[in-house]
Amino acid sequence: MPNKRDLNLDKYNISQFRYRELKYFCLQYEEWKTELNNNIDAVKSTQITDMPSSHAIGDSTCNLAVRRVELFRNCELIEQMAIKADCGIYQSIIKNVTQGIAFEYMDAYCGRRQFYLARNKFFYLLSKIKV
Repeated sequence: MPNKRDLNLDKYNISQFRYRELKYFCLQYEEWKTELNNNIDAVKSTQITDMPSSHAIGDSTCNLAVRRVELFRNCELIEQMAIKADCGIYQSIIKNVTQGIAFEYMDAYCGRRQFYLARNKFFYLLSKIKV
């Protein structure tokens, strides 16, 4: 994304580097949704090979459940902060921050200025929650 410039969120006490951290956190949203939808098989058989392996006992079902909860919480965090920022256009905010779709290419039922103020508020709220 070399053509994208960083937002100036100094009035929200969000530095350039904190903004980038939040931005890249949001860009993982689609990956998380895909993994939540596809990674549902907890039953894994042991592979028998001639190679020595560790004898660590692991619970694959528990590991999968923990991973799915973590992914669900991350997705839910993004969605809830978008709703708190502006409940009328939260879907457009999610598309913008997770997919990078510009305001001009969305059906946001508000003005450009109102949309970008709501997006800035989203990053402010996300910054407060995500430590």
